[in-house]
Amino acid sequence: MNFEHFKRIYEAEYKLLSDEVRQFPWTDRDAYSHWLANSYEYVANSTRILALAGGGLPKHLTHFSNRFITHASEEKNHEKLLESDLAALGSSLTSCPISHEMKVFH
Repeated sequence: MNFEHFKRIYEAEYKLLSDEVRQFPWTDRDAYSHWLANSYEYVANSTRILALAGGGLPKHLTHFSNRFITHASEEKNHEKLLESDLAALGSSLTSCPISHEMKVFH
């Protein structure tokens, strides 16, 4: 696969994802609560995911590796923001159903 082919695939997938995000009912309390609860495990593990990704890069890409590590430190405790938003909505992690996709991720 050459770069142009990769770029076309990326742009098509990005458009699909962008359309989904725009169509999501962000102002619906239940939908947003479920989104927060389903995002929680990913957010809680994002520092580890970034550290693993950065640690797996070859030495000649140290500048990228360092950026992953910096980004990991910026993500610390963001799961607490989700917990706080859920509480403000009168909800909690345990009161929202977790989707099949997120169960697979866990």
